[in-house]
Amino acid sequence: QPAKARESIAQAMRVNPRGIEARLALADIQAQNGQLDEAQASYRQVLSVQKDNAQAVQGLVNVLSQAGQADEALRLLDT
Repeated sequence: QPAKARESIAQAMRVNPRGIEARLALADIQAQNGQLDEAQASYRQVLSVQKDNAQAVQGLVNVLSQAGQADEALRLLDT
């Protein structure tokens, strides 16, 4: 099922490349699968479009913490 979910998300992103919901869903799946670098990139793409997106900020903070980048996570929370 995860592969099917990723394909559905990829299709949604092809239709609407700037779609926030699909990008967030992809980032969440990447984070759950331990793809921390990819998840960081996806969360950052959302934040480049919507800098105050709480789900993306929270996801990025969690991923940064898991990756041992607590200082950057704290800086992100301070902004």
